[in-house]
Amino acid sequence: MKTFMKSVLACAIGTVFGFALLMFFGIVFLIATASLSSSKMGEASIKDNSILFIPLRGEVVERKGTFFMDWEEDSPFFSGTRRIGLFELQEAIRKAKSDKKIRGIYLKVGGLRCGWASAEAIYRSLLDFKSSGKYIQAYGEYFDEKSYLIASTADKIHIYPEGSFEFNGIAAVPLFAKGTLEKLNIETQIFRAGEFKSAVELFTQEKMSPENRQQTLELVNDLWNHYVQTIAERRQIEAQELNRIASDLDVLRSHQALQHNLADEPASEEQVLELLRTLSDTEKDKKLPLVSFSNYYRSTNQGFGLGKSNRIAVIFASGEIISGRNTDEYVGSEDILMAMRQIAKEKDIKGLVIRVNSPGGSALASDVIWRQTLEVKKTKPVIASFGDIAASGGYYLAAGADHIFAEANTLTGSIGV
Repeated sequence: MKTFMKSVLACAIGTVFGFALLMFFGIVFLIATASLSSSKMGEASIKDNSILFIPLRGEVVERKGTFFMDWEEDSPFFSGTRRIGLFELQEAIRKAKSDKKIRGIYLKVGGLRCGWASAEAIYRSLLDFKSSGKYIQAYGEYFDEKSYLIASTADKIHIYPEGSFEFNGIAAVPLFAKGTLEKLNIETQIFRAGEFKSAVELFTQEKMSPENRQQTLELVNDLWNHYVQTIAERRQIEAQELNRIASDLDVLRSHQALQHNLADEPASEEQVLELLRTLSDTEKDKKLPLVSFSNYYRSTNQGFGLGKSNRIAVIFASGEIISGRNTDEYVGSEDILMAMRQIAKEKDIKGLVIRVNSPGGSALASDVIWRQTLEVKKTKPVIASFGDIAASGGYYLAAGADHIFAEANTLTGSIGV
């Protein structure tokens, strides 16, 4: 019996020790990954004459969160989709504008996935940064319309000599599954109110209805016309000429972009980094003082300059609206309500901002959130801010706010159920 108990005790101790050892090496691994990630292009400490590094690669989300790993950079251990927090990026740019240690910004254009409103929000933040007199240099091997909009804020746009350039307009490509469902003997039951409520046409139509075609055409034309006017102003090119370039597919490669004044110089990244070395007065034997925007945000995040007695609460409502709890993809009414009730009680919180980026969802959940905004308004102002989309329930939940703000390219409105 004693031998058996000794064996059990030894196994238990070994298991605990092994688990502790595994945890130790896991933490070391995470720290090493963060170190490698942040050291590749950007330093955690902010030095004099630093350059804010903004890699335009990955998916733009409303807020990335507070996890300390710097996934915007090229970590050798991470192969998932990079995420760029719009909130963190705009805050970093805003603070860098008045930071004497930051000389300028380096935009590295890559595969950027974002909505039009997000792209314009970044564009506007960069223009505000430039008003301080600091420089912005942009480089990329491939530009599409959205990344080019952001890069157009730069003093110079450098494009790789063999790079590519997409400037061919905007399209909407709807999908229809009615024929497929019929072949599978699947019957759908749809109830809708509103001729322009077109989401269900995926299941009921084989082509676009006149109403859906009308609203989609108006949306695409509005987006493109606004885009062309913005680029025309930034690059000093007539809007008519930009429309012609897009219609004729005149720009597909880097030399064509240079020929039509859409880019400024052909260059490799090494050449651009040498230019940045000159602009930052960095000697050749010294490391270029690049600091990634995510590291910069973390190192300067001190409550946005607000005292403990004068705070503004921000609730992010990003995703489809459901009853229940929040997830990465859904806005849960239960969690939103708990946050709002707590905010209403806090005397140190002077106002609430609801940041909405949602296509809608549950009408019931949206109504519950809307009603709670009315309760919060009894004690403090409520402001709604719209991102890429605030449609249907996304608009509904914010309808009770004192003021609603939207980007020029925000897709918003409520057109039925």
